[in-house]
Amino acid sequence: MTRVDLLPESVRAPGRHAVAVAREGRVAPFPGSSQLPGEPPRYWDNMLTPLQRDEDGKVTSILCMSRDVTLQRETEMRLELAVRATDDAICDWDILREQDALERSDAALLGYAAQNVGETTRTHPCERSHARS
Repeated sequence: MTRVDLLPESVRAPGRHAVAVAREGRVAPFPGSSQLPGEPPRYWDNMLTPLQRDEDGKVTSILCMSRDVTLQRETEMRLELAVRATDDAICDWDILREQDALERSDAALLGYAAQNVGETTRTHPCERSHARS
């Protein structure tokens, strides 16, 4: 049994892929989760980094760093639920680049055609200097 086999079924395939990539000598991220009986799930960002190689250059040691991202993941899930429940539109606006990203489903609420959705400039020329201040 490998360490990957100890992971929950839902993250074993990404974990196996990350191990294969790390064995090739590259850094490999993969998402993870865990849940103890009677406890809510925990979510993790994992990063596998090859550490040591033998005289032939084969990776012999891999470091796994895991970061608990449960609060971030729960917040994202609550926000997604709220947006879907209210039919509200969410726009990610980068004011420094004067670009925004709008989801296709959100675009329909605002009257945009699906093919016109993506990163576009929507800051009025008269307002650009104020947006940068």
